[in-house]
Amino acid sequence: MDVEGVAAEAVTPRGLHAVVSTWLDGPDDEAHQRSRKPWSLSPPFAAPGGRWAFEVGLLDDALAARLAEGAAVGTPLRFGEAWGRSAGVSLVSGASWAELVASARPRRRWTLRFVTPMTFRHRQRHQPLPVPRSVFGHYLECVWAHGPEGLLEGFALEPAHLEVGHLE
Repeated sequence: MDVEGVAAEAVTPRGLHAVVSTWLDGPDDEAHQRSRKPWSLSPPFAAPGGRWAFEVGLLDDALAARLAEGAAVGTPLRFGEAWGRSAGVSLVSGASWAELVASARPRRRWTLRFVTPMTFRHRQRHQPLPVPRSVFGHYLECVWAHGPEGLLEGFALEPAHLEVGHLE
């Protein structure tokens, strides 16, 4: 979605979330409070023509119409203290649940780079390295909450063997 009339620096993450949740959660307080929402936001990024933009990922096709209606060209947008206007919304990409599953490939290796020292909390313990659930668990829970029944039947996030190959 493209935005004009306000600098990206003036928009807080909270203000951006408030705008989008008004469209997608609607007046339903229960929908607003749930921890596993069927949508996500990207950070703002530069767009052509001096505007800025952000992406909204949807796990429910029914939300596309609500997003298009809320983000219609010229719609005033209140990002906390800052005001702007919608410069339009466009579909960047899309895939069905079946297409996502068909295109998925198991990874035997992944790399994480951290800017600052950190620890991970898992099962009441702090650890210097993450277990897969602490990194990917939220995403898996969203698929279980919003995807078709049985989509990941038998899938386990806990590996049988986890090995650290390199540590700097």
